[in-house]
Amino acid sequence: MSNRMQTTTCALLAVACLVMSSPGGRADELAAQFTSPADAYKPHTWWHWMNGHVTREAITRDLEDMKRMGLGGFTLWNTQEGTPAGPVKYASEEWWALLEHTMNEAERLGLEMGMFNGAGWSSTGAAFVTPDKAMQEVAWTEADVKGPVHVKMKLAIPKAALGIERDMKKDPVINRRYYMPREKVDGYFRDIAVFAVPAIPEGQKPWQLKDWRNKAAFGKMTDRFLPDERKAPADQVIKPEQMLDISQFMNADGELNWEAPAGNWTILRIGYQPTGRNNHPASEGGRGLEIDKMSAEAMDFYWENFLNRVVKTAGSRIGNTFFGISLDSYEVGHQNWNKDFAHSFTNAMGYDIRKFLPVITGRVVGSVDFTERVLWDYRKVVGDVIANNYFGRMAERAHAAGLQFANEPYGSYGNTSDAVVAGTVDIPTCEFWANDGKQLGRSAEAKVAASAAHTYGRTLVDSEAFTGTPERIFETHPGGIKTQGDYFMAQGVNRFSFHTWAHDPYGVAPGLGLGTYGSRFDNRNTWWPYRKPWHEYLSRCFYLLRQGEFVGDVLYYSGDEAPLRSEELRREMILPDLPRGTDYAFANPEILHQLRIEDGWLKTEKGSSFRILVLPDSPWMSLGDLAKIEDLLTRGAVVVGKRPLSPPGKINPGESEKFQALVGKIWGACDSRTVTSNKVGKGVLYSGLPLAEVLQQYGIAEDFSFAHTTKEKFGPTLYPGSDIEFIHRHAGSDEIYFLSNQHDAGKTVVAKFRVAGKAPEVWMPDSGKIYRLPDAKTLGQQTEVTLHFGPGESYFIVFRDASKASAVEPAPWLRSEKLVQDLSADWSVSFQLGKTNLTEPMPKLVSWTELKNESAKYHSGNATYRKTFDWQPNARPGSGAGSKLSLHLGAVQVIARVVVNGKDCGIAWKKPYRVDVTEALKPGENTIEITVANLWVNRIIGDQQYPDDIEWTSQTGSTAAGQGLACIPDWVKNKTERPHPERKAFYGWRWPHLTADKKLLPSGLLGPVMIQSTQPPR
Repeated sequence: MSNRMQTTTCALLAVACLVMSSPGGRADELAAQFTSPADAYKPHTWWHWMNGHVTREAITRDLEDMKRMGLGGFTLWNTQEGTPAGPVKYASEEWWALLEHTMNEAERLGLEMGMFNGAGWSSTGAAFVTPDKAMQEVAWTEADVKGPVHVKMKLAIPKAALGIERDMKKDPVINRRYYMPREKVDGYFRDIAVFAVPAIPEGQKPWQLKDWRNKAAFGKMTDRFLPDERKAPADQVIKPEQMLDISQFMNADGELNWEAPAGNWTILRIGYQPTGRNNHPASEGGRGLEIDKMSAEAMDFYWENFLNRVVKTAGSRIGNTFFGISLDSYEVGHQNWNKDFAHSFTNAMGYDIRKFLPVITGRVVGSVDFTERVLWDYRKVVGDVIANNYFGRMAERAHAAGLQFANEPYGSYGNTSDAVVAGTVDIPTCEFWANDGKQLGRSAEAKVAASAAHTYGRTLVDSEAFTGTPERIFETHPGGIKTQGDYFMAQGVNRFSFHTWAHDPYGVAPGLGLGTYGSRFDNRNTWWPYRKPWHEYLSRCFYLLRQGEFVGDVLYYSGDEAPLRSEELRREMILPDLPRGTDYAFANPEILHQLRIEDGWLKTEKGSSFRILVLPDSPWMSLGDLAKIEDLLTRGAVVVGKRPLSPPGKINPGESEKFQALVGKIWGACDSRTVTSNKVGKGVLYSGLPLAEVLQQYGIAEDFSFAHTTKEKFGPTLYPGSDIEFIHRHAGSDEIYFLSNQHDAGKTVVAKFRVAGKAPEVWMPDSGKIYRLPDAKTLGQQTEVTLHFGPGESYFIVFRDASKASAVEPAPWLRSEKLVQDLSADWSVSFQLGKTNLTEPMPKLVSWTELKNESAKYHSGNATYRKTFDWQPNARPGSGAGSKLSLHLGAVQVIARVVVNGKDCGIAWKKPYRVDVTEALKPGENTIEITVANLWVNRIIGDQQYPDDIEWTSQTGSTAAGQGLACIPDWVKNKTERPHPERKAFYGWRWPHLTADKKLLPSGLLGPVMIQSTQPPR
């Protein structure tokens, strides 16, 4: 295991003396840590300080609660989103003192702490950032003249912050959320050049390339950029010699004195100016211009003026308590110039981009093809400079301070390649939204982040986990999102940082949130006291998913174009013919060029190995990439890809000939139809042959495959994906497979694993127990076993040497199960309604929403079911000695704790909602208590029946539908009786869909409740 976090290493050493022993007496650290993982493997949370509403006492309370519920750490964020200003101004001395208190408390409690690099959630800005150090874009004005004539005129400059009217939804009111006031950057315009070009013929509309604005780096692509195959009107194509650089004829005041030759001319005054974008949604005192992403100098300026004090405050906690600096997904728009860009471009491409500036205004120069090529170069340099000078420089400064750099390496309206940015990150991070299976690009984002870890040899892949959509606010709970989380673990994620925990010093539930966003993982949620078993489940998963290295067969080269969105790297788009049981990772240009061949395998310097390299489906490929591919093939690589047509960008003399020679050598006679392979040295290039057939030719079976034992149709998966998702890691002599049933139904499958000569065991992360699989069969180089999955169930199959495979008890599904006693009838239910209790008889289990009492009908929180029953084990077939007895709760909305005869039997947080009661039951009379927590939704709906006592405002600074708090009510701040006590909940956002007539969510224990026994196999 390489590059493990220092805290993880320390944690492993700390538990070394506690490890179990295998039959040979050797320490079995893997099994011991799986049973009881160290703190380093616990999930984290994002912890938002909401616009200055923060106190020392509440900090201590929150962090102690995090520790108590099994969280391993947090990342601190400061934001405003929909929340009025509180008493603590961002970056004030009071704020710094609270930050130091937070670090002290995290150290005391043994919690890991990270911190976002600034206010808001995107990206890097502050009030102290000046226009010269802000993000810049090319801007121009146009003036038409008819020659021959002496031109004497003052050339206008563009309006400042053009994007206020131009970008996003083209709504200036909404867009002001993302921009500083225009006055902040007004007048800051710097000239690049002045050109005179032939004017568009009178009466014609300008002819422009498809998607020219994004191709000129004024935005991020929605699809991969392809060359425009149309032919431009000849009279709108500007010949290079017709572009007249007349910069020398304009003085410093913008006055042009120039003798215009005959013809109709358009004068272009081209320069650059700040985009005006700000960091958002920033806390009070933290809002300002975003720094120049192309400038390492600007990053250093920001670091010295803010992050350096964070480092000094952390002091000796760095590398122990305080682990790093984070960036969220990139959401602050494009940048396509700065004061050093022309120099950077010349160094990268060998020519002066200033000579071709009219292409950035949407004009065609030379030809459509030539214009496309110049713009390709332009975008490429823009993307690389941002990746190096923003993301890369942030990482360098973090490393120099002893910190790690965590980042979601993607975002809308940026200019970079997500795959390239992922290579700059120590802790690559993705995001996924709870209860939302429509955001299919999230899978690719996760795969890009995980691929960075797989190829760069990094251990940790973090995630902004279960971000809540406003339409499903408060509907998230552990059992409802487990399968979605399992899906992303199978993509390579091995830590969840829950989104989100909003800090609230007032304590009136559910209280402040992240405006309208975020699933509520804080200590004011109804199911907060019951979440620890889920955390334990996740910790065991994360432990195994960080062991050893990723196993994949295919390495997909993402290409060297910029920008490149993760969305464009979805499996079904790039690898549609890859068998589901074959895994893959992405390689960016840096990884491609560090690959070497050993025994036919593609080896990265620090990461995993792969068997087959797949090239992107692109008409372009650079000479450098082609030369590397030829070298890999010569040394024995297997490469799959279509023949490219041309090198990208502006072609220099001799490059086309070199390109054709390399392509001819690599692809030979391949036409992707009649000829589908070409031998190159020791390697082979395939084109047009399905990947499955290529894999088969080299005897590469699917790593994991399965067949159902019945023809039952299971319907759609709970989250977009396949029937059973998997990921495989190799750790020493152990082969670790994580398997996830993505259906809300049980199933039995006959599974094959590409492992032979080892004993398979079932490692259950919900209990920490390990079971043997007695019916395993060896079939050549594969092992076949029969597996059973409950609804949405996930577990590990671990293949071990026989000397370490110590499990005795057979897999749980091999035990026979029998109904022993039905307890579904005759309960009483007590609702905890603040200072009073309401007890209702419940002869038949029904949802609370069906009760007549409105306090119970709209109740959100806890209710305890009680029942006394007679238990006579000798009179119950199947419940004698050796039997295991479990209490099945049937349907639960949404989570429950079971106590039998005063003994805590555990928490049922997921299907099949059952707990072991073997040791708790006794002959004769037994008492049972089942405490159930539901969701906040019903109480919020119930409150809408009564007059409101909260002042709301639409002036929230948010783009989301709904209203935010105009102020914190006095009755909340002072903890006095509220004006309308029939309303029970206090919340920080008014959602338009949570109305009085909204349908209530089923709540409570719905059953049937049964005692069941399981018997060991005979």
